[in-house]
Amino acid sequence: MKNNISLSDIGSKLSAFLQRYGVFVFFLIVAGGLISAIFLLNIVITRTDEADGYVSDVNNISFDKETIDKIRALRSSDQQTAKVEDATGRILPF
Repeated sequence: MKNNISLSDIGSKLSAFLQRYGVFVFFLIVAGGLISAIFLLNIVITRTDEADGYVSDVNNISFDKETIDKIRALRSSDQQTAKVEDATGRILPF
């Protein structure tokens, strides 16, 4: 049994390993980096929603009377639409 380990022996075995499995090792490193980046970005995105003490003023919207009347005048989906009369004269093809 050989107990002597030399630096050149380790280098030659590492070189043989990388020649054989180099593309696979490269793919594993790149895929691991991408997965880690996506995971860390997901953590950052989910933690930005948990801002302590922040009160949004988006829901404090007020409409004027004219806008409210226009919204109430809209028809619902179960109501029939009014028929449009055919135009007389020249009709644009577009």
